Amino acid sequence: MLGKIGILDLCVIGFYFVSCLVVALWRSKKINNIREYTLGTGKIGTCILVCTIFATDIGAGATMGVASKIYSMGLFFVIVSLFSPLFWLSISIIFSDVSQFKGCISISDIMYELYGETGRWATNFCSVVLSICTVGVQAIAVGLMLHYFLDIDKVLGAVLGIGVLTVYSALGGIRAVTLTDALQFAIFYVTIPLTCFWALNDMGGISEVWKKLPESHTTLDLSGHNLYLFISMIIFMIIPETSGTYMQRFLMSGDPVQIRKAVKIVLFLSFPIVITMCLIGLMMATQQTGLYGDSVFITFVDNHLAYGVKGLMIAAMVAVIMSTADSWLNTTSVLLAHDICKRMFPTMKDKTELLIARIATLLMGTLAIVTVWMDQDILDIIWTVNNFWDPLVLVPVAAGFLKFRTTHISYISGACIGIAFTGYAAYLDQQFDTISCVAGLVGSGVGLFGAHYIQLLIGVKMPRRDAMLKQIAEEQKFQAKKPNILFRLISSASQLSPSKILDSTTHRTKRFKSQFELSSLGLMLCCALPLIMDTSLTLISQGSYLIPLYILYIMLGLLICLREYWLQVLREHFLSLSWYLLTFVALPLSSITILLISGGTMFWALHYVMCMFLMSVFLDYASFLFLNLLAFLVAIPLSFVLPPIAPWPPLSFPSVPIFAIPAVAFLIFSYFKHLQEISMGEQQILTAKLAHELRNPIFSIQSGLELLSIVINNIREKKCKDTEKDFDQLQDITNNMYDVLKRGSNTLDMFLSKARGEKPSDIGIHSIRACILDVLENYKFNPDALDRIEIITTNDFQFSGSRFLVKHVFLNILNNSLRYAGQDIPIEISITNYKVRIKDYGKGIPKEQLPYIFDTLYTQERDGTGLGLAYCKEIMECLGGSIHCSSEVGQYTIFVLSFPPLSINVV
Repeated sequence: MLGKIGILDLCVIGFYFVSCLVVALWRSKKINNIREYTLGTGKIGTCILVCTIFATDIGAGATMGVASKIYSMGLFFVIVSLFSPLFWLSISIIFSDVSQFKGCISISDIMYELYGETGRWATNFCSVVLSICTVGVQAIAVGLMLHYFLDIDKVLGAVLGIGVLTVYSALGGIRAVTLTDALQFAIFYVTIPLTCFWALNDMGGISEVWKKLPESHTTLDLSGHNLYLFISMIIFMIIPETSGTYMQRFLMSGDPVQIRKAVKIVLFLSFPIVITMCLIGLMMATQQTGLYGDSVFITFVDNHLAYGVKGLMIAAMVAVIMSTADSWLNTTSVLLAHDICKRMFPTMKDKTELLIARIATLLMGTLAIVTVWMDQDILDIIWTVNNFWDPLVLVPVAAGFLKFRTTHISYISGACIGIAFTGYAAYLDQQFDTISCVAGLVGSGVGLFGAHYIQLLIGVKMPRRDAMLKQIAEEQKFQAKKPNILFRLISSASQLSPSKILDSTTHRTKRFKSQFELSSLGLMLCCALPLIMDTSLTLISQGSYLIPLYILYIMLGLLICLREYWLQVLREHFLSLSWYLLTFVALPLSSITILLISGGTMFWALHYVMCMFLMSVFLDYASFLFLNLLAFLVAIPLSFVLPPIAPWPPLSFPSVPIFAIPAVAFLIFSYFKHLQEISMGEQQILTAKLAHELRNPIFSIQSGLELLSIVINNIREKKCKDTEKDFDQLQDITNNMYDVLKRGSNTLDMFLSKARGEKPSDIGIHSIRACILDVLENYKFNPDALDRIEIITTNDFQFSGSRFLVKHVFLNILNNSLRYAGQDIPIEISITNYKVRIKDYGKGIPKEQLPYIFDTLYTQERDGTGLGLAYCKEIMECLGGSIHCSSEVGQYTIFVLSFPPLSINVV
């Protein structure tokens, strides 16, 4: 025994610390410059991005801090906490469009683009202060944990924990941080909820806990000051986070679609953690009184876990705390090296800048230890620090992400008025808390937007304002909007027919390569269990129809296994639908229905968990989710129609989470399998794109060879008389074929670079008109096509990016116009104000198809791939631009390519 833990617990904790250091040493050899230290190398996967965002957010405040506030405030703070997952929704709406800040590696860079040097240096100062306090909060939590369980001094415990994370953050950079975040996420997300629900079961369930709570914890008092505090806390929970750590995660991705996807997953994952912390706070309020606020969670761990498991839980908590601290250390060290030292000494070498970042990490970790002596609760410290960050940064950077542009004067005005509002509210309330923070946000908004519109009234021109307003209006004009999901569901339901259902099920099984035999064997085993188990447990004999029903399921499953013996017409058209129907009825529907009519029998709860496991393995994510939801919708009314059967033993309410956790786990497993399928699908799409794009140069070579054959035949027929002209033509054809081969080679290099996550080699400043003229050279072998294409303006502009990729966009659109517009239809290309318009007067695109033409794999042509325009959109968005299409059937089709002005175009 050592303190309050055993030797096994100590070994688990020690193993975790050593693992972090090993990861840091492994990653440290792969870092060469500050960008790799900050954002890493290559593309970050969605799963890792989810883990690192989640682990960064769930720190000491979201765990120990929330548990302590619920312990002291009860229902009041429970309601406030339940709003916190909406914070991710606001992030998804405001901050996902990170592509407009390509080239930035920190929040300071973003503020510089928006508000110049004033924004940069204000953010630098605030970031350093915020980082020291945030890391200090985590140091307090680590010190408390180690002090409680190991009986070592609180300061020494903080030094030990922060020391380890400082070393691996300094050595390994952001990739070491994200890798340990993934480990921390896995430990935390499994261990803490299981421990909570285990303890809840021991206490008799939530109903028993609620009965034992004092009246102050079960009533909601919103009188007087409490109302303002309640509203301000909810607002504080919902507003998005703008600190450098979150911006760094978004910049690591650089992909708005991936960020939105990752944030939505984190939104889903955060609910169980919030509920877990609420339950822990309430349970401790019934068990012990007079606890020091931040020791509530630690006492819970000590009271409810055995030796051995306790060490795993301590490691999980230390992991959570350190995952937040290491992220802040990495972010602020980069800020000190890149945004302060690099600005002061522009000629600094990459190695020197990297060394400064690592030294800054060690320095920040040391300074953070000072906060251990602060005599405040964890959440109170967090709220206090945010009073000096949010008014200065949150409103300005959120406005910038929403493409609002103004001058540095507006920023200074917003910052000053925001600080004034914060100070006045704190003076009235006698403390810095959520009320003063929300007041500061209001003041910041009033100052920023007020100064902006006052400047407009007196004639001050805003940066890029007129151009951006014009661009937004034009994009709205050309952008075809997709119907909302409700309309699409209603439309799909109204057009539903047996043939469409058959086609849809067949398509899904082919797309996801469904394993009919293995899944049917699993289904047969699952259906056989109620027949071979003790009937006193299964109660299957209580319903006269249940035994024949499950025998029928087994026979139908056997029939699916013997699909090779079906008639070919039946196998091709009805196998997929039969498989889906049998899976739906035999697994979730029957299991849920019997669970309900039996009053919640233990066996059928376990049986449903087993059904979910089988479905998560053999079904794709969408089918898994749809069939389970449909099963609940059908089973609930069905349970009122069918006669009930007597339950034994009953499933008690406190035991529900024990079965709910595996169900949620299988849902998460199914979703991550879905992400893996998407990743594999992207590789397949990349291969298909490669084949699609190489088809054009191959066709050109074929045309050139045909012309070459004609010239050779002419030479033979003329028998060496007057052949000089023919030889010149032969030389031209040969040169053109070499150009085509070079273009094909460049295409291959382009896709190989994309597969490796590398940037194109030809990034630079290029003329848009020169690109278009180069594209027209591709039609030398097709004079009819060349005659149809006309550049109707002499304008030009320059863009920053890959010349080859932009040429690829033009070539793809022109090929589509030549192919689908109709014979002899003219095509016009115009260049105006950072926009290129390609217009043909052909048959047009139907209105119902227009919103989907840029979707991957969407095509209405038998020999199309649905890849060309999707990749064009990807290229334009990577450049910081956009592509839109407008069309009228029988009149015209116009594609508008918008490029960002060169002064803000960064690749």
